Amino acid sequence: MTWLNIIGVDETGLAGLSEDQRQRLKSAKHIITADRWREELHQMGINEGVEIWPSPFREIYEKLEQWRGQPCVILATGDPLWYGAGSSIVNRFPVDETRIIYTDEELDLLDQEDGVRREGELILLLEEFDMRDCNQ
Repeated sequence: MTWLNIIGVDETGLAGLSEDQRQRLKSAKHIITADRWREELHQMGINEGVEIWPSPFREIYEKLEQWRGQPCVILATGDPLWYGAGSSIVNRFPVDETRIIYTDEELDLLDQEDGVRREGELILLLEEFDMRDCNQ
């Protein structure tokens, strides 16, 4: 059962989240976030269960163990598996309990298949386009 959602937030902040990501935030019992996104969460009507990243970081593992099975969201900057919080969390929690969600849908699909860390990998995403558009 997936209970832990790790959402990568890009430069657009929480305004750039999809409707699915917003729904996950609204239904979460626990949210761990950077202080800079706390006000945006408040503006979305999310006030309960919001915590700032623990310091030292290792304290996050105890919290997540206590919350295991309850809907949780971690808001992470950028790619959570590229030297991010997600890369250490996925080593401690089974892939079938976690979901890594990117603002970039292609990377989201890649990680759902294998749930591995991305640092040290070269990822090339190709998109279909009409070559005739290149001549204009």
